[in-house]
Amino acid sequence: MKKVCFSVCILAAICLFLLLSCGKTDTLYDILNDSILVHADLPAGKILCYGRFYDNSVSVNTLKTYFGRDIAEKIEDFATFSSINGDYMEISLVKVYRVSDTKDVFLFFEKRIKDARKALAESGKIGYAESGIVEIKGNTVALYMLPEDVEIKDEIKKKL
Repeated sequence: MKKVCFSVCILAAICLFLLLSCGKTDTLYDILNDSILVHADLPAGKILCYGRFYDNSVSVNTLKTYFGRDIAEKIEDFATFSSINGDYMEISLVKVYRVSDTKDVFLFFEKRIKDARKALAESGKIGYAESGIVEIKGNTVALYMLPEDVEIKDEIKKKL
């Protein structure tokens, strides 16, 4: 009888583990890639990511160069899409380990928008830095510098 009870408990624990592990597991790269594929109206661009074994993943050193050492060490997952021709646009998603670290990434992205505005103005190029916004959802921070008529922000928010 004890063996039967023990077996039933083990089986129940395994079932519970399997149910809980089947939750949402999309990486930021997957979320960004799926959202961009739907929008043919976006300028041609490239996605870079961190922490995955994709051809377009960046190294820890590149992440530290881009964000700085203090922020890079707090990043669990990262994906960014930016245009390579035409008008400059960018979508970046950063997931940090702790919600308290989102403020650092938020401030970094606000500065990134200001720097992009300045660079575009100085070079005479066109881009979407003027409509740039930064949003936080849980422990993920999103930067959007894109045309206002593109509905990709809502799609990404639903998937985060």
